[in-house]
Amino acid sequence: MMENQQSTDVRQTKLAQSETGWPSLKEWFVIAVGVAICIGIYSGINVNTSRLLQAKQTVEIISSARSTSNQVLLFIQQSDLRQTKFAIEQQLISVQQLLHLLQHGGNYQQQTIAAVTTTNQQSAQFTSAQQALLELTTSLSTAEDYDNHLQAAMVLEQALAQLERHFQLQQSSQIDSFYSLQLGLIAVVLLITAAGVIVLRRSHAIHQSNEQSLKQSETAAKHAAEQLQLVIDGAELGFYDWDYNSGTVSVNSHWLEFLGLPADRQQFNIEEIMGRIHPDDSHLVQQQLNECIQTGSGYTLEYRQQHQLGHWVWFEDSGKVVEVNHHASGNTQRICGTVKNISKRKQAELEYRENERRFRHLIEALPTVAVQGYNRDREVIYWNDASRRVYGFSKQEALGQRLEHLIIPEPMRDAVVQAHHEWVSGGKEIPASELNLLHKDGHLVPVFSSHVMLNQDTDNPEMFCVDVDLTDQHRTAAELKRLASKDLLTNLPNRRFLEEELNRRLAEARRFDQQLALLFIDLDLFKDINDSMGHNAGDHLLQQVADRLKAHLRHYDTLSRFGGDEFIIVLPNMSGRNEIQTVADKVMAEFEHTYRLFEQDIYVTASIGISMYPDDGESSAELLKFADAAMYQAKESGRNRYRFFAASMNEQLNRQRQIAINLRQSLDRDEFHLVFQPQVDLRNQHIIACEALLRWQPKEAADWASPAEFIPVAERSDLIIRLGQWVIQAACRQVAKWRSQQLLPIRVDINVSGKQLQQPGFFNFFSETLAEYGLTPKDIGIELTENVLIGADQELLRRLTSLHESGMEVSIDDFGAGYSSLSYLKHFPVHTLKIDRAFVVEAPYQDKDKAILEAIVQVGHKLGLNIVVEGIETEQQAIFCQKLHCDLAQGYYFYKPMPANQLAELLAQPS
Repeated sequence: MMENQQSTDVRQTKLAQSETGWPSLKEWFVIAVGVAICIGIYSGINVNTSRLLQAKQTVEIISSARSTSNQVLLFIQQSDLRQTKFAIEQQLISVQQLLHLLQHGGNYQQQTIAAVTTTNQQSAQFTSAQQALLELTTSLSTAEDYDNHLQAAMVLEQALAQLERHFQLQQSSQIDSFYSLQLGLIAVVLLITAAGVIVLRRSHAIHQSNEQSLKQSETAAKHAAEQLQLVIDGAELGFYDWDYNSGTVSVNSHWLEFLGLPADRQQFNIEEIMGRIHPDDSHLVQQQLNECIQTGSGYTLEYRQQHQLGHWVWFEDSGKVVEVNHHASGNTQRICGTVKNISKRKQAELEYRENERRFRHLIEALPTVAVQGYNRDREVIYWNDASRRVYGFSKQEALGQRLEHLIIPEPMRDAVVQAHHEWVSGGKEIPASELNLLHKDGHLVPVFSSHVMLNQDTDNPEMFCVDVDLTDQHRTAAELKRLASKDLLTNLPNRRFLEEELNRRLAEARRFDQQLALLFIDLDLFKDINDSMGHNAGDHLLQQVADRLKAHLRHYDTLSRFGGDEFIIVLPNMSGRNEIQTVADKVMAEFEHTYRLFEQDIYVTASIGISMYPDDGESSAELLKFADAAMYQAKESGRNRYRFFAASMNEQLNRQRQIAINLRQSLDRDEFHLVFQPQVDLRNQHIIACEALLRWQPKEAADWASPAEFIPVAERSDLIIRLGQWVIQAACRQVAKWRSQQLLPIRVDINVSGKQLQQPGFFNFFSETLAEYGLTPKDIGIELTENVLIGADQELLRRLTSLHESGMEVSIDDFGAGYSSLSYLKHFPVHTLKIDRAFVVEAPYQDKDKAILEAIVQVGHKLGLNIVVEGIETEQQAIFCQKLHCDLAQGYYFYKPMPANQLAELLAQPS
C-alpha cells in the first residue's frame, strides 16, 4: 500500500513538472491556430472600422452641409439679400451638392442612408432637409421676402441638425456594437486556445506518466526476473519451460547438472525427457501432466530420472500452466516449473526407515528392556517380547488390559493413575525412576522405568514405558555390597567395615566402661618387595600376613586390611596394657618367621603403633591418628617393633610438619618431576593414554622421596592443593609440547585428591590452564577415588558432570581398594573404572577371583563404562583380561613409569 502511494506521488510530481514546462509541438500548433483566428477577427474589426470611417465621412458631409446652412442663415440674418444672394445661392448649391453626395455619392452611403433611415422619423428628417433646401432655393429665386427666406433657412438648419444628430447616435451605437462583438469573439477564441493547450498538456503529461510507469513496470519486471533467477540459482533449482505446441522443453544449467548432461545443451523434446523417467514413476507423471493440461491447475510430485551415468536421481517437481491460447482448439500453450534434487533426502528417508526397522527389531530383541505402549485409558496397545520375559504376561494376555490392573502393585495404583492423568491433561511428565513392578506370579521385579508421551496434543495420546530389568544388577549389587566390606586380596574386612566396627566397639566400651586397644600394623620396606619381586609377590605376602595374624585373635577381635600394606587390629574389652603387650608380642613373633614367595624364603618385619581408649582418645579418628603416629615412631626407631602412643609422639608429628615445610620449599624451588606410565589397548597393544605420576627429590637428598610418605603429609597439610596445581600445569605443558612435536596424540590422566577437588576455584583453574596451553577437555583426564565421589555433594557432582559432558575422561582409581560399591556408579559422572591390581593377581588361577572380576567388568560395561586394569605384570594376566574384554591395561608387563622424553620416543610418528 505504501509503495503504491509513493508511486502515485512520484507520478503526480512528474505530471506537475510537465505542466509547467515548455509547450510541445501540438501545443504550439493550437496556440498558432488561436492566434490566427484572433488575427482574422482583428482583420474583421479593421473592415468594420473602414465602414465606420465612411459613416464618419457621411456625418462630416452632413455637418459640412449644416455648417454651410448655418452660414446661409447667418448671411440672411446679417446681410442684405441683394448683396449676398449670390453667395447664399452659392452656399445653397454647396448644401444641395452635399445632400446629393450624401444620397448619390456611392453604394456605401446609400446603404448607410438606408441603414439610418430605417425608421419613419429618420426618413422624414432626410426628406424634410431636402424639402427645406428646395424651398429655400425656390424662395430665393422667386421672391425677396426676407422672413420667408429666414424661415426657410432655419427650417433647413434644423432639419440638417436633426439629421446630423441621428447619424451621430447611430454611428456611436454601431461602433460600440462592433467592438463588443469582436472583443467577445477574441476572448472566446483565446479561452478555447488556452483550453486546448491545457488539454494537450494534460494529455501529454498523462502520456509521459504512463510511459514512465511502463518503464518502471518493465524495470520492476526485469528486476523481479533477475531476483527470480537469483532465487533459482541460490536454491539450486532446476527450471524448465515447455512449449506445449512444439513439444520443445528449455532447461537451465542446474537441470543439466542434476543429470550430468552437457552445459551447452539446453533444449530437449518432451519425448526425450519422458523417456528418462523411471518406469515405476512414469504413469504418475503422465497422469499429473494430463490433469494439469486439462484443468490448468498446478502440480507437485516426486519421481526419478536417469542420470547420464546410469543411476537414478530423485526430483521434486513443481509446475503450472503459465500461458493459454483461448483461440486455439487446445488451451494450454506453455508449462513452466522447477525441479529440486532430493536424492539426499530420499536416501536419508530410506536410512531412517531402515534404522527404524532396525530399532524396532532391536527393541524386540533386547532381552531385559521391556517396552509397553498404553492409550489414553492406559490400555495396552504395544507389548514387546522382553515385556513377556520381564513380567510373565504374553502379548495376547496383555493387549487391552489396563496398566494399573496388570503390573502395578496395589499400593501404587492410585498414584500411577493420577500421574498419568496429570500428564495427559496438564503436561506434567512422569519422571524416570527405579520401581518395583508386579510379575505375573506375584513377585516384584526391580526395573528402571522411563516414559515417553506421543501425540500428546491430540485426542489419542500414547504413553510408552521403557523398563530396564534390574534383577541381575540388584543381585550383583547385593553381592558386591556384601563384598564391599571385604578386602578381595586378603579376604579381611576392609577399611569401610573397620570404621563401622570400630565405632560400634567404642560405643560398647563407653557403655560398659571398658578399655579398647587399636594396633596399627605397617609392613617394613614393603615397597622394596614390590619393586624387586613385583606386585604379585607383594600380594602373596599380604595374604600370608593376613592368615598368620588371624590365628592369634579372639573371635570378637577384628583384623582388617586398612589399605596397601597396612593392617588394623581392634582389641575390645582389654584389661590393661600388659594384655595388649601380650597380643603385640604374638603379632611381632609372626614376623620372625620367613615367608615363602615364589620359591624364595624372605624375612619381613612390621612396625606397630598402639593407641588405647580412653587413655589416648575417645573417637575412632583420634585412635587411628595416634596409632598411626605411634607406628611412624616405631619405624623411626628402627622398624620391627611396636610403640604405644605417648606425648613424645609429637616428635613424629614434628617430622610430618618438617616434611610439609620441605614440600612447600620444594614447590617454590620446582623440585618435582612427572613420570608417565602408558595405558595400552588390549586389542592391539597401542598406547591410548598414560597416567602422570608425581616424583619428589628434595634439595641435597640422595634419592626420590616416597610418594607414600609425602603424599599423606601433603593431604593432611593441604599442600596437596598446591601440588595438584603444579601437576595440572606440568601435565598440560608436557601435552602441549608433545602436540608441537606432532607426536601421536594421547590423553594424560592425573590424580586429583578430594581436598583439591573441593576447592572453590579448582574447576576455573583447570579450565584456564587448559586454555593457556591450547588444550581441550579431551586431552587431560582426571582420576578420583571412590571415597571422593561418595563424599561429594550435589554441587561437586554437578561440576564433575559438566566436565564429563565436555568430553573429559573421569576415572575411578583403584576400584576395589575402597568401598567398591557398583550401586553408586549410576550416580557418578564417570567414564572409566580402574580396577585395583588386587583383583587380577589370582584371577587367572582362582575361580572366585575370576567370577568377581567378570562381574565387575560385565556390570561396568552394561553401565557404559570403560574398564582399565592396573598392575598387569605377567602375560597370563594380560591374556586373561583380554578374554574378559577389558578395554585398557597398565602395568610393568607393558611399560614401567618413564620420563617424558622416553615416552616421546614411543609416540614418535613413523617416518
